[in-house]
Amino acid sequence: MRRAIPLVALWAAACAAAAPAQPDLDRVEDLVVEGTNRFRASESLPVLRTNPDLEKAARDFARYMARTGKFDHEAGGTTPASRAKAAGYDLCFIAENIARHYSGAGFSTPELAGHLVEGWKQSPGHRKNMLAPAAMETGVAIAHRRHDGDEDYYSVQLFGRPQSASVRFEVRNTGESTVKYRVGERDYSLAPRYWRTHTLCEPSALRFDKPRAASFEPARGDCYVVSRGEQIKRARGGCA
Repeated sequence: MRRAIPLVALWAAACAAAAPAQPDLDRVEDLVVEGTNRFRASESLPVLRTNPDLEKAARDFARYMARTGKFDHEAGGTTPASRAKAAGYDLCFIAENIARHYSGAGFSTPELAGHLVEGWKQSPGHRKNMLAPAAMETGVAIAHRRHDGDEDYYSVQLFGRPQSASVRFEVRNTGESTVKYRVGERDYSLAPRYWRTHTLCEPSALRFDKPRAASFEPARGDCYVVSRGEQIKRARGGCA
């Protein structure tokens, strides 16, 4: 019996030494936001502010994936847009990155955050979302489960632009010939005495081809009037 005592102690010590690392998930989420904003700043893009509705949508979906083991942007028959709307986010633009990391040894807080930020940066599709010019807000969430002996982490980062930040402008043709112009990559025609309102969720150029070439970067409330003299006038604050 005397010999059993140190054996039990050794066994307990071995179990303690083998315990998997447990990251502070709240801190990991903060580090992901910080890393994303450093990346955007390095590319001369505005940093993102956190949004509670996006955080809720991200958390609900991360927990769903961890609970079910499903890993897909449309898991459960939902989409990033539908999940954001269900969480109360009035979106104009939405994009989503997801990731899954698992290990029997677990992860430290900076290790898991680093895997997420660097992994997304190195993936073209995820990198595009991180650097989306339209994005103004973000929400990050991570959910944990133990599965087949592994510490299993499901991560979600949403990128959004609210409808309140959309760019709404108008093009009016007061001339006598059809106006040809392009917004972003889409072409438009506007007959005489007609007008059209555009709502942009992503920064896009406005280029007139006819009656003459001209380019603009639309701002909220702009009005572009093509006159009979083939002049294009830009009015701030709407059409008079």
